[in-house]
Order: sequence, then C-alpha cells, then structure tokens
Amino acid sequence: MKKTICVIFFLLLTSTSAWSLTIYGDTANSTENLGNFIGELTYTYNNNADAQLLVELTNTSPASNGGFITAFAFTNPENFIITASLSSSSDPDFGLIGDDSFNNTIAVNPFDPLDIGGASTNSWLGGGNPNGGIAVGDTETFTFIFSGNNLSSLDEIDFLPALQFVLHILPGYLLSGSIKLKYC
Repeated sequence: MKKTICVIFFLLLTSTSAWSLTIYGDTANSTENLGNFIGELTYTYNNNADAQLLVELTNTSPASNGGFITAFAFTNPENFIITASLSSSSDPDFGLIGDDSFNNTIAVNPFDPLDIGGASTNSWLGGGNPNGGIAVGDTETFTFIFSGNNLSSLDEIDFLPALQFVLHILPGYLLSGSIKLKYC
C-alpha cells in the first residue's frame, strides 16, 4: 500500500506584504521511501486581480537512488485564479500544466485532481525521459503569474492543502517508477 508523504512546513515572515513558506519532504512516508525535496513558496500580489507565486525546489533525494523531480502541482485556492502562466523557469524543460479552467484538470494519481503546475514533460506523468527534471542536488525556480479575483486575500498556505510533487526514479536503480510526495 502506498503511503502519502507529509510535508513539514515553517512560516517565515519576510515583509508585511509577502510571506515565505519553507516545505520539507519526508522520505520515510513517501510512496516508495526513496525521494526527498526541500522547497520554498513566496506569494505576492499587486492588487485583487494580479499576483505571482514563486516556487523554488531542491531535489534532496539520496544520490545513490538517483531520480528527478519531473512535475509538481497545486490547488487553485477558492477558484480565484482565472488565468495562469509559467512566466519564468530556471529549468527550460518545464512548462505549465493544467487546462484553461484550472479546476481539477491535472490527474495526479493516486491523489485527487489538482489545478495548476509545472512539468518537464508537459503532463503529470508524461512518460518521457525524466532527465529534463530537477536532478539530485539541483535547485530550480519557477514563477507563476496569476490573474483573477480576490487574489489579495490569498497567501502561500492557501496553495498547500493539496500541494504535490512527483519524483521520477530512473530505471536501473533499486526501484523504478514514480514517487509521489504530498502535503498533508
């Protein structure tokens, strides 16, 4: 039976208008007990209609296991986000995932569907070569730009009830397949 990973998080106040949220993986409770990560989320808004989410992810999986973070997805809080774009990424292989409604359109099995995310293969499980993902020891940064309603009422925690990541383990290691990591 697959287990869900719980992410431990800490809030760090960085200014009166922006928060930074650090999230940690828990290998012992991941679906395959192999992968791990650390990340940081920073949400800022310009007004009720325009905002951005900065996602920084580091693959802290054991080098002996290998593996790449190939996709991550999160919820559209209160369905306030009407449009989203992945405006910049330090990894050019990553693109935006989630269709135009941004409402339960990313099938992140074995978890519930999510709304918005990024992937190196343009889909949650893509089936492509995982080498375009975030390698062990590497850190990548992603900036999402949102337009919508009531965006000034959101903060980083609103994206977490279902924030999930997938680490794809390369064939040839002890186990191959995907490791699903979920905030709970």
